[in-house]
Amino acid sequence: MKKMLIFSIIVVCTMILFFLFQKEKFTNDKEVVKSQMSENESENYYSKQLTLDQLQTALQNKEEKIVYFYKPNCPYCEEVSPLIVPMAKKENLDLEVLNLDSYKEGWSHYKIEGTPTIVHYKGGKEVNRIVGATDENGYLEWFRSLKKTI
Repeated sequence: MKKMLIFSIIVVCTMILFFLFQKEKFTNDKEVVKSQMSENESENYYSKQLTLDQLQTALQNKEEKIVYFYKPNCPYCEEVSPLIVPMAKKENLDLEVLNLDSYKEGWSHYKIEGTPTIVHYKGGKEVNRIVGATDENGYLEWFRSLKKTI
């Protein structure tokens, strides 16, 4: 009887451990898939990357630019990027992005106080900017006001 009890306890403990490891593996697999999906989605939003050198050259050449300054880990950027990137494309605006985590000197050089920030440059100079997260109508009005000056 004692052997049966010990054997039963071992079997039950083994089953519990098995199910715990399976649950952990399933949870980890789900997190990996979720992170891969968000990386792929964010790659689409940030596919038109600019470097600081490219932006400086464009501004020296007095090119017109619309630049979205962002940080990949900024919760506000994560919230508005799926909104503003497709919106700019729909409005036929060439929105390019600059990652401030990769180019930290961009903060001071372009007087960026927070992210997200979108800046319109014309003739090599800043014409207008929108700072911080706003609602869809705020961005739409801002983009449409740009179209009038282009």
